Formats: sequence, structure tokens, C-alpha cells
Amino acid sequence: MTTPAPYDRAPSAQLLRLLRPTGLLAPLVSLGDENTGGVGLDVHFRRNDEMHVYCGMTRLITAQALWGGDVKLTAHRTYTTQACAQGLFRTWRAGETGLGSALTSYVRGVKVGPRWTKAEGAIQMQWSRVQKPWLPIDREVVLAHQVEAAALPKVRSAHKALTAVAHGSRWAAPPAGGTELDQLAIDSRGRLVLIELKDASKSSADLYYAPLQLLHYVWIWHDAFDDVRDGVQALIDARVDAGLMPRVRRLGDGMRAVVGFGRDVRSPEVKRRYGGVLPIVNRHLPRGVGDVELWEHTDRRLRQVK
Repeated sequence: MTTPAPYDRAPSAQLLRLLRPTGLLAPLVSLGDENTGGVGLDVHFRRNDEMHVYCGMTRLITAQALWGGDVKLTAHRTYTTQACAQGLFRTWRAGETGLGSALTSYVRGVKVGPRWTKAEGAIQMQWSRVQKPWLPIDREVVLAHQVEAAALPKVRSAHKALTAVAHGSRWAAPPAGGTELDQLAIDSRGRLVLIELKDASKSSADLYYAPLQLLHYVWIWHDAFDDVRDGVQALIDARVDAGLMPRVRRLGDGMRAVVGFGRDVRSPEVKRRYGGVLPIVNRHLPRGVGDVELWEHTDRRLRQVK
């Protein structure tokens, strides 16, 4: 059995052809300019020659390229049973017309529950629209066979140090580690940007331990970088070719670690605890990765928080 590539989300040549201006799936590209209930949509490539269209934290459409140029559209029954979805979710044959108008009617009429578009969902969508100082290329990222936090020496060491701090300060115990990196981006110098997004209005331990969770992802990607570089570059090239992002410098060797908020409305106590976690995490980052950066998204732009 062939071992799957650790990062393999780039589409086939056939799917890219379907996304060209005269292709069956061309209308899918323009969905990035649409919104549903005031929330923008986010279009991404996935394994198995699929594309997913997200609204906040929920998926509205899965499009899969089939043999011969056909395309199968699916979604959760929450959405496929709504009146606006009539005739959309099925196999569309190569050369068939009408998909564009069906997609437009659907995304403008579909009802999405606020649990998916508020808080973390709203923040995810804000950050998906970022153009500077980096360009998003993927979301909800998991590498195949990725390593548990406890198996990474520097992450384990940071966790041990923060456990001692938590015990002495009567904080909640630090979490064991995460599973999905919220967002992957590339900056103007070709550096990979690993982003962990949080809702700053919460006062949970998950918020002030965010740098520790990010440390886990940084080490996973640092150790796997030689194996994932080609896959990431292939995805970037495909997004540029499909018109989902502007052209950007090729992926280099650098890496940035970023914690991101909507507005930075943390309480003074959460800020204090975050400030206690941060230097411990920074001491355990891989060589060549700068200190964890903190950014907030406010007034339609990003601002670094010092």
C-alpha cells in the first residue's frame, strides 16, 4: 500500500481545467466574492480532487471532479434540503450549463445557523480575506501521521515548564496539544506563516495557552518541512492558476508563528497570563523561527499587538 503524502491538497490538471473561465466549475472561483447572510465565503482545495466552500465554520459545498470532466456536488442535508438548493446537488455532466446561476441562487438564499458564523466563525472569515502582510493558502490543516505533542521534546519541555507555572499560580493545567492548524499563509518574502486563531472575548485557558498550542504546530511543520514543501508549493501554484489568490514569491525556508484574534478584547488577567506563557514558548521554538507574533483583525485590516 502506498503511504499518503503528508500534505497533498493540490488539485489534478483536470480539476484546474474545469476551473478555467470556460470550464464547468468556473463559477466556483467567483464564490469568494459572494457572501451568505453577511458572511463571506472561503474556497479551498482538498484531497481526493475536491473543493470545499466554507461559510464561517461550516461547509456549504463539496465539489469533486469525476472521470471524463463530470463534477459531483454534495453538502450536508441541512443545506441540500433547503429550497434554494433545488437541482444543485447532483452530478453535473461535462458541457452542461446552468451551474453558475444555480450556485448563485443557493449561496444567496441558504440559511446558516449563527453557531457557525459568530465568534470563531466570524474570525476565521475575517482572516481568510487578508491580503497583507501575507496571503492565506489553506485552513484547518492536518498533516498525515502528524506527531503528538508529547512526542516532540521541545514541546514536552515547554509543557512541563508551564505545568509548574500553572500549579504555582493556580491556573488551569496546560492543554496536551491541538489537531488542526487554523490557517496556513505565505508572506511577501516567501515565508510560511502558521496561524492559530482565537476569540479574544473568551477568558478560558485555551486563550492564554494559545502560544503553547501553536508551538506544537510549529514543530510539526518544522520537522516535516522538507517532505511538505513540494505539496505546499503545488497548492499555492494551483490557487494562483485558478484565480483564488494573486501571484506570490515562491516558498522559501523561513517560518513565522502567529496567534490571531478578531479584536483584542482580552481581560487584564488573560493578558497577564498570556504574557507569562509567551516567553516560555519562545525559548522552545525551533532555531530560525522568530518569536510568536500576536495580531488582531480590526477595521478591515491586521494590526500587530505589541
